[in-house]
Amino acid sequence: MQKKLRYKQLLILHLLAERKKNMARAVLVFLLFSSVDAMASALSSNDYVKTVDGVFGSSTSMMQQQGVVLGTVTGSDGIAILGVTVSIKGTDKGVVTDFDGKYTLKNVPEDAVLVFSYLGMESQEIPVSGKSVVDVTMKNSIEELEEIVVVGYGKQDKLSVTGSVADIKTEGIKQSPSPNVVGALTGRLPGLVTVQSSGRPGAEGYGIYLRGLSTTNGSSPLILIDGVPRDNITQLDPNEIENVTVLKDASATAVFGVRGANGVILVTTRVGNTEEPSIDFSYETGMQYLTYKTEMLDSWDYAAMRNQALINDGYAPKYSDRQIALMKAGTSPFYPNTDWYEIMTNDFAPINRYNVNMSGGNKRFKYFFNAGLLDQKSFYNALPKDELGYDPQFKLTRYNFRTNVEMKVNNWISAGVNLAGYLSKVNGTTAQASQIYVGINSMTPVTPGPLSPAGWEEYGIPEGNPINPDGVSYKNPYALLNYRGYNSSESNNLNTTANIDFDLGMITKGLSSKMMVSFDTYSSSTLNGKKSYNSYQFDINEEQTLEGETYDLIEFTPEQEPQFYPITLSKGSSFRYKTNLQWIINYNRTFNSTHKVSGMILAQRDNSEAAGGSSENLLPYNYMGVAGRATYGYKNRYLAEFNVGYNGSEQFAPGNRFGVFPAGSLGWVVSNEPFMKSVDFLSNFKLRASYGKVGSDNIGGSRFLYLDKMNVGTSGRIATISDLFVTESLLGNPNITWEVAYKQNYGINLGFFKNSLTLAVDAFKERRENILITRQTVPEVTGLSTIYPKANLGIVENKGFEVELGYSKQFTKDFSMGIRNTFSYAKNKNVFADEASQGDDYYLQYRKQGLSIGQYTGKIVDWDSPGNGYYISLEEIDETTYSGAKPRLGDLKYLDLNGDGNIGPEDNDVIGYPTVPQVSYSSILNIAYKGFDLSLMFQGAAQVTKNFTASGVWEYGDPGYYFEYQQNHWTQERWENGETISYPALASFKRNNNHTINSFFTTDVSYLRLKNVEIGFTFPKSLCENLGLQKIRIYTNGSNLATWTKNRFSHLDPEIGRSPLIPITQIFNFGVNVKI
Repeated sequence: MQKKLRYKQLLILHLLAERKKNMARAVLVFLLFSSVDAMASALSSNDYVKTVDGVFGSSTSMMQQQGVVLGTVTGSDGIAILGVTVSIKGTDKGVVTDFDGKYTLKNVPEDAVLVFSYLGMESQEIPVSGKSVVDVTMKNSIEELEEIVVVGYGKQDKLSVTGSVADIKTEGIKQSPSPNVVGALTGRLPGLVTVQSSGRPGAEGYGIYLRGLSTTNGSSPLILIDGVPRDNITQLDPNEIENVTVLKDASATAVFGVRGANGVILVTTRVGNTEEPSIDFSYETGMQYLTYKTEMLDSWDYAAMRNQALINDGYAPKYSDRQIALMKAGTSPFYPNTDWYEIMTNDFAPINRYNVNMSGGNKRFKYFFNAGLLDQKSFYNALPKDELGYDPQFKLTRYNFRTNVEMKVNNWISAGVNLAGYLSKVNGTTAQASQIYVGINSMTPVTPGPLSPAGWEEYGIPEGNPINPDGVSYKNPYALLNYRGYNSSESNNLNTTANIDFDLGMITKGLSSKMMVSFDTYSSSTLNGKKSYNSYQFDINEEQTLEGETYDLIEFTPEQEPQFYPITLSKGSSFRYKTNLQWIINYNRTFNSTHKVSGMILAQRDNSEAAGGSSENLLPYNYMGVAGRATYGYKNRYLAEFNVGYNGSEQFAPGNRFGVFPAGSLGWVVSNEPFMKSVDFLSNFKLRASYGKVGSDNIGGSRFLYLDKMNVGTSGRIATISDLFVTESLLGNPNITWEVAYKQNYGINLGFFKNSLTLAVDAFKERRENILITRQTVPEVTGLSTIYPKANLGIVENKGFEVELGYSKQFTKDFSMGIRNTFSYAKNKNVFADEASQGDDYYLQYRKQGLSIGQYTGKIVDWDSPGNGYYISLEEIDETTYSGAKPRLGDLKYLDLNGDGNIGPEDNDVIGYPTVPQVSYSSILNIAYKGFDLSLMFQGAAQVTKNFTASGVWEYGDPGYYFEYQQNHWTQERWENGETISYPALASFKRNNNHTINSFFTTDVSYLRLKNVEIGFTFPKSLCENLGLQKIRIYTNGSNLATWTKNRFSHLDPEIGRSPLIPITQIFNFGVNVKI
């Protein structure tokens, strides 16, 4: 009998191979199962079963004898559904459907009833009645909108949410090739604004704002990862994230008490499921390019502009026609045409990312494992380690590890452990990245370089030494990058969370409890290999002999006494920890299918320490509090929610440490009213309103401001005596307390045509009071103005609205499309800042009070003047007096706003908009056709202003910094000829009236970016099965592909603004994803 079974197994294996089915899977089944029936069940395929039937007669009868039932579950559109639970009624036995919607159940009694259930769809009960194949078509539930969303310390179905909440799944995050999760979130959630300040790998410097700014103190939102406050969101791997949710109004954030005023970002990481185990591998490789690059002038153009600047300031020109001709000829190494961008930057910088994760489980155990590697290099052209003995290149290497495990101990107890580790290595030179970028913009094309060649010893410079322009010390970017040594920083972060959940349904249905403890450690070490180098300043001047012959006087002046510089090593390290304890009691129950009631009570305690510092900063940080939530829903029509937080913060004096922060919200699902049933096109119509009070103890880096601060020092005021003395650096204020935000939110949600078209609109208003500020109206004669205590006096109002419009439809089995548009507007006003009036003679009475936070003030250019913003005659200059230096011809002309006939600080006015965008918007398009998919995202910001200064913008200095964008500078000849003028008259050595905060150098930087594009192809399932795989997808994507901006200085990145800093990079990426 055993030989006969083996023969049958081999024959099945042969037939499977003949039909080009999954050979690898067939072999595995052959090895694992000892019977034909077991093989047929394991293969879970009607085709396989038919093959068996053809060889051995009816396998159906065998399956009936074994009680095997299989089938396929699809939706009403005919598309297979993954993850449908198929169970035998009255038992705990069940499975879930696979990627193709197929399932197999064994040992099913002939009179059994199968239950098919799936979130958002109607459950179905189907009698087996002796059948071996049961196919099911699922129908959408009338409660289809009840998608689960993450809220503060819990989850709610989307229908019952009455606060302002927005979320995004991992699929949307992974469409961006950004190496930073925060960058991947840019433009994808309404109300969330991110501003990147650098393109350096591992130090992008993102600012995160929810609904703009509402305080002059800390404005960053609270970030929770798996329910625990954490600050390492930038280190997360997108593959380990399940979803990201932002909570914006008081109803959603009140449970966070003194930490919720700036909004909350919730990051939920992935967990396993009850499907078959799967392994997912991804590999991406890409190239980074500079999005913006200052165009360097040719040396002869630079010389001409330098001459003009000197003439404008009454000096003799530096370069003669002969010298300029030598530059154009290119025959003399001392008259070069050096392109410092070409020397310092590579065409592109590589970026690579690897990820493997595994998930699976069963009814009692679920697991998710993730490992990732990111390798990102900078575009700087650094020398190799083999040549220098150390590596000065700016680069980032980051390793990510995560294990999330959930286990059901018994029918009422379950437990879980989340363990995540992050190791980051950031490398570079000891010079700052911004210093090198400054150096590139400070070097002139008439300076030889980057190093002196052989044969120049007769001019006083040995071979291989860095060269700087005359008057510029240690700015050679090549030397700063390669010869200043190296800096290697390593940071390790371990996040550990353990929880145990109790289903207390035996006490009363719907009652549960959860206890959670987390322990996080953060350690870092920095190894500095510091060194210096010999460098020389270069100057060349035209001289004449006694006979009248012209010659060049070439000078190389050492910047220090030439010597040998060894490398000096130093190392520093730090460590900090953070613990979080939570105990939650939940209640969730529906009575008579009419009254839906839920509640939550939370107790929480935080303890942490700083990584470094001194004095009080080294004391542990403590936080504790309780919070509660109660919700009620009547027939999914009328909704109410109440949240409260009672929190304590050690930032304040005893007696002022605890506060209550309540919030309430109401909702009306109009579309569920009986009178709306006839309105077929309207699928969802919900009105929402909330009001509440939220707090913030984020009052800056200082601690215990309620105490006087005393300093003890020593002084040798008498030469032979050293004595101790005590000074008071700050008077304490025992009455200080937290900031309080009073928030209102009004929203509407609409869904049309079975929610294929959706619209969400929110309007909000916030009044932030008790903002801790330094008094500005204390007379200096008191002698206390520098140590006067801070007080809760500031008031800021912030208001705006958000719109999200989406369209998503599955047109056919092979074609689907989705469009999502967001628009956010937030404008704040600094209502009270305790600022003294500047006086009646000032056009602008206040510089802060009454204005937006971050609002620039300065001189306003008179663009309507005869010279279109520039002085064009001496008579025009003499018409006005000036508090500063007298302007020149071609200088910017400012408005005399107070009308006193003098241009001075009294004429300052508001310039443009604040530094944080008041408007942000995006549009995302997703299209899928058969195996192809396309994602396209535009993202933009408006009503935002930046001030540009320093090299790369201003031209004055020695030897002068002139670039292509300044070529249309003002000259008398250009003005008289009616030529385009886009820059004032050039300056030579000193800053003048042009070089200040004014409406020329402070400009609108509104922009629109083609932020992301991704094109992918998923191979047919039949091909994947032949290879023993579930899925193969290849894709290419890119970020920051194009930018349109109002920025006057089009060679500088509008988002970074300040110059000179490393621009944001453009990434072109190719990837492959394989699922086993």
